[in-house]
Amino acid sequence: MSYDRTLRELVKVFTRFFNEKKDEALREVLRFYKNFVVFDELAKYLLYKIEEKTALDDKTKGELLKVFQKFYEKEKKDKSKSLDIGYSFRQPDEQTITFINSLNDYYLGRFFHADSRVKKEALSWMNKYYLKSGNPIGKGQKGIVEFLTKFGDYLSEKSELKARQIIDTTMNTVRNFAHINSFVEAGVERFRWDATNDRLTCLACRSMDGRIIETKAAKEQVDMVINSRPEDLPNIRPIITDYYKGKTSDFPLKTPPMHPLCRCTVAAEFESAPVKYEVIRPNGVSFTSEQFELEEMFSNLSNDEIHNKVKAHLGDVWARPPAEPKKKHLDSMLGKYITKKFEKHVILQKEFPNIQTIEEYERLAYNIIKNPQRVYVEIGNDNKYYFAFFDKDIMVITSDDNMSISSMYKIKDEKWLKKARKAIIKIY
Repeated sequence: MSYDRTLRELVKVFTRFFNEKKDEALREVLRFYKNFVVFDELAKYLLYKIEEKTALDDKTKGELLKVFQKFYEKEKKDKSKSLDIGYSFRQPDEQTITFINSLNDYYLGRFFHADSRVKKEALSWMNKYYLKSGNPIGKGQKGIVEFLTKFGDYLSEKSELKARQIIDTTMNTVRNFAHINSFVEAGVERFRWDATNDRLTCLACRSMDGRIIETKAAKEQVDMVINSRPEDLPNIRPIITDYYKGKTSDFPLKTPPMHPLCRCTVAAEFESAPVKYEVIRPNGVSFTSEQFELEEMFSNLSNDEIHNKVKAHLGDVWARPPAEPKKKHLDSMLGKYITKKFEKHVILQKEFPNIQTIEEYERLAYNIIKNPQRVYVEIGNDNKYYFAFFDKDIMVITSDDNMSISSMYKIKDEKWLKKARKAIIKIY
């Protein structure tokens, strides 16, 4: 299928969802579809580019993914209409299945004591249960009981938590390793480290989110891991749980996971950031140890890496919800949080005369994060990192700790910069 025909098909499928920006968004996506090796990554990028052009609510995003999945399945089955690319799309776990089947042995964790035969058997069981059968990993997974029955005697600590730690970490490792191999096949030279970015994401993973790594370096480390002895692995791939502030090239791990139960993944990186960033110390800011640390940390990032960290806040929400909320409690919590802000800044202080509803207040915050005129990063007195997005004299504060919106109100930069904090930089 030619480029233009592919575009017409996609536009036809998505017409009812998009405004007049749909063609532009889809053209940008299709420019780079050769770099994607799995559907999940293409779908994720599709939504990202559409979000840059027009706002979508969660319901519409879900509908879009369902429609796009159907389109993808249709193209995959119809060989006569396959996408005109040198490296075809594949099911999300197909390359992982192939990768697992190629392993003669694999280190499953320091708490799994068994010979190569048993490790291979355990890996084959995970392959069948979690990949081929599609059962999910994570909290509450049913496979833990079966895993303990089959392999519990090889665990130094026979508990559901330890079994889940081994299963989840192993599955995330082989998935990421398989992606690296696929990137090499597809000629993808760089990839992006993606943290999950929810309230459960640890600070170590947040510090690596958006960083860009050379595929060649990652492939070399993957090969070293596969061919190494278990006792050598701590030196090749140490467990890291601390916030990393240095240069990406100096980070000892070239691909996730960083630690047990790490949920980080990798995604192809294929274009440079359209905007330029610069680390600037605002006038009047004292040079302290914290200020030096903040400036050095962002100076260690490339322009594209800073861009990825800024754009990660497009996924922020008001009051990040708990991990497993009850629906009625969640609606109440989120409603009260944003209602309180709305009543204070819109109704009481009348800072936004053109806003009439909470939905408009929420949408304005999102649009400022999407297209800011200025961006600051600060270390608060609580030692947490915050981003401040400005549009004229309206500021949106977001937490880099849990990726949530803290507040939005009218204030000029000069007045806000006088606020007591440990460190502050302007990056855009």
